[in-house]
This record gives sequence, structure tokens and C-alpha cells, in this order.
Amino acid sequence: MPAGLQTAIDAAGGDDEVRATGVRHCIAQCVELLEAGVPGLHFYTFNRARGPIEILAALRGQQLLAS
Repeated sequence: MPAGLQTAIDAAGGDDEVRATGVRHCIAQCVELLEAGVPGLHFYTFNRARGPIEILAALRGQQLLAS
């Protein structure tokens, strides 16, 4: 795990903050990958769609994904 991510998780004030930290980190990783030219992304959701929906919305908002 990246040290900066671990530090942010350790500093989080609860489960909701930990989750939000993870979503922000994932968005940043996706942006980096898409800007590097990867042809697509695949998410393992484990039947929990809230995080991936937020991630995809953020990527669409940055016009990194087609609608």
C-alpha cells in the first residue's frame, strides 16, 4: 500500500472517511491510467456499486470517459 494512502487512512475519522479516501485514491489512479492511454478500466465491485458509481461520475466529469 502506498505510504501516503496508508497515512490518510490512519488519519481518517471513521469508516465513511476511510471509504472516501479510498474513492479519491482510486479516482487519481484511474486518471493517471487513462491519461497514459489504457484502453479501459475494470472494477471488482463485490456487489457494492456506490464507490464505482462515484468514481465513474468523477471520471466522466473530467471528460475522461464517454457517457
